[in-house]
Amino acid sequence: MALYKYRPIDLDRPAIRLLRLLGGNLADDIHCHIFDGWLNQSGDGIPYDALSYTWGTTEKLAKIIVNGGIMYVTFNLYTALQHLRFEHEDRILWIDAICINQDNEQERKHQVQQMGRIYKAAERVVIWLGQGTEETDLVMDFMKQLHDRNVSVEGDWRPSAQIRLDHVKEDQIAVLRDGMEVILTRSWFRRIWILQEIAHARVAIIHCGKKSVSARTFAQVPSLMGIHPHPNCQAVLDIMPGVSREESWWSQQRNLHTLLVKFRESEASDERDIIYALQGISSDGCQSDVLVPDYTKSIQEVIRETISFLLSPTNRDRSLYQFLDWTLPEFLQRLDTLGSVVLESACERGEGDTVKLLLQHGTELEGTDQWGQTPLSLVGAKEQAPLLPVAEYIPAAYPDTTSSCHDYELCADCPTILSIEDAKTNLRNELSSHWAHLHKESKRRAQNRINKYVGRWKKNFYLETAEDYHILAHEIHNERKSLRLQRGGRPRIENRFSFPLIQIWFLEAGNQI
Repeated sequence: MALYKYRPIDLDRPAIRLLRLLGGNLADDIHCHIFDGWLNQSGDGIPYDALSYTWGTTEKLAKIIVNGGIMYVTFNLYTALQHLRFEHEDRILWIDAICINQDNEQERKHQVQQMGRIYKAAERVVIWLGQGTEETDLVMDFMKQLHDRNVSVEGDWRPSAQIRLDHVKEDQIAVLRDGMEVILTRSWFRRIWILQEIAHARVAIIHCGKKSVSARTFAQVPSLMGIHPHPNCQAVLDIMPGVSREESWWSQQRNLHTLLVKFRESEASDERDIIYALQGISSDGCQSDVLVPDYTKSIQEVIRETISFLLSPTNRDRSLYQFLDWTLPEFLQRLDTLGSVVLESACERGEGDTVKLLLQHGTELEGTDQWGQTPLSLVGAKEQAPLLPVAEYIPAAYPDTTSSCHDYELCADCPTILSIEDAKTNLRNELSSHWAHLHKESKRRAQNRINKYVGRWKKNFYLETAEDYHILAHEIHNERKSLRLQRGGRPRIENRFSFPLIQIWFLEAGNQI
């Protein structure tokens, strides 16, 4: 018998393949037929169930018969087909390892882009967790009883389920907890692609060996039993259909950054899938024409494109992030402070264009070193890094600021810049007025900072042109106005003045122009 050979599908249409699993007993050989289909927008296509499972070992040693030819699949998939097969009728399924020609890169890309629609269009998502054991059978049976007793309860069924659990003997609860914890350690909960599969499911059924239960019930049982799963596992339970999905973080915040943080410990045989699988279910990345799955790109290219998308989503010049050479684990570990870490790295390497772009998109620096410097100080400290004049920096750091005064009390002929001496005089006057306006405690703190950091601040940026002096005077003038408008009459320094550049007004208040 010859090996099964795929026929091409139409990559210009939402084409898919479906699998007809022929009925049979557990011990029978597995026979099935593959046929072409498509995702019908009207919803009147062929009903099918979509399988969610783990490949397990990548070795394909188990044999099935497909359209009269031989196809080899992994042992875990073979076992799933045995248990999910109906005895006396056929079953229509969509299974990635069978319905996608995994050796065709273009087809893989085409099908990955449709994965969400494939699972959303399925009648049910069938989750295969692997073969059962005595302890997993016990807890699966118990969950099925909870479901059958409470499925008809109006509103929230969990209180009645909790009452039932409270009446179970402690030694029995311990056995059930053990069985549940065994199930939650199954590899399915760590596989990255299951997230897209379960997140798009309208209805899902959990299968473990010969036992099954609704995902709606399954997702709630760990908390009812007092079990605290691993954060990655809990995040999977949070996106299952039912009250879990409705009440969890999923309904509030599911942008790509959040998903990468939640599921950064997930696993994939291809590292690029960690990003591509999450992009497909993210609120900001699923419709992006900038971040598109492309398996011809290296993992470093994919990481750089993802960083660009997260930090500057409207920017299409990905070359600005070429200086980053992180591995995937390094990228995932830095997600919590990604913006400031990339900005610091750009400063250290003298990537002036990247620094400006990140500042324009609101990226802020976090933390200071032992001398009180922020990472942005390195822009001036590194020999190869360009210094940023005031006139160039302020509009980039604060987009609402312009290079022209809008307050004619400060400069009657703005935007015409005065001579540099007149501009310096204006700055001195503004600094003097601002200093006089500050509260005594604010002055003390300011002077302490001047004494401590003056030498380092001078290295950060420079006042060179009349425009530099003029714009800084304008900023200080507006800051004094905002202090006057604050309630209670007691001035306080705004957070934005933590930037070394704006601290120049502290420095200059000591008549150091």
